[in-house]
Amino acid sequence: MLKLVRLVKQRNPAEFIDVRIHALGDRFVVHASSGDNIAARVVAQVGDLRALLTRLRLKYHRLRFTLIANDLALLKTLMAVDANASVVFEAERFAELRADSELKLRDVLVLTNIHGAPLAELQTNLDFWSRGVVGVRFRHVFGQLSLRRIEHLATGRAWDAIIYRGHASIKDGALHWCLADGAWRVPHLTASVYLHLACIDDSDALALAALPAERILMPLRPVIDFDDAELVRIFFERQRMASSCVAAARSVQQKFSQFIWLST
Repeated sequence: MLKLVRLVKQRNPAEFIDVRIHALGDRFVVHASSGDNIAARVVAQVGDLRALLTRLRLKYHRLRFTLIANDLALLKTLMAVDANASVVFEAERFAELRADSELKLRDVLVLTNIHGAPLAELQTNLDFWSRGVVGVRFRHVFGQLSLRRIEHLATGRAWDAIIYRGHASIKDGALHWCLADGAWRVPHLTASVYLHLACIDDSDALALAALPAERILMPLRPVIDFDDAELVRIFFERQRMASSCVAAARSVQQKFSQFIWLST
């Protein structure tokens, strides 16, 4: 087996191997690291990339992916290699590097849309959704949400983060919320962070240019009705402690592996 990484044999088996994949035209640059050990390899086809990542998973078991690319097409390849891997997607933006630690999340809009097929979890933990977490203020809007009810809140006021709980779909590469008066194409929101806490079919079909925020936590694979209050609590508490959304997303992924982090 071709060796990509030379690692210390006595490494902690609980540690992750960080794998960074940079899609560059017709080839992929793959870096793998553990602690101070790092190595790289260039592969030319998606099939070769999949084979390389599969060998890494079989040898080191616990992988943590960062994908740098201009579209979301490779996400399914990563999830096929390791469905439980932590995945962060970074859009290609070398000239626009940002300091994640400068982001403060204090004012959060929570939209709980019960329109459509019943989702029992949407109507639990209502005290939590009204109260929020330590250091964060939640504004909770609940019910059969219509465009008239939420449009100004979601697009007319600046929030640090917006959370959507309810049915959604993808059409023409754009996210649509399934509201009581029809599917609404979600525009670019005023919030820096968007947490989407319900299922979306074919979420990798989203177009980067149509994403509703610069930073998004969302499921790449189907999720059943679940305790999304715990997910949100993990995210905001970790973000406050680490001053990093990526660290917060990685913490979420340890328990909710269906979710990925998109940064554009």
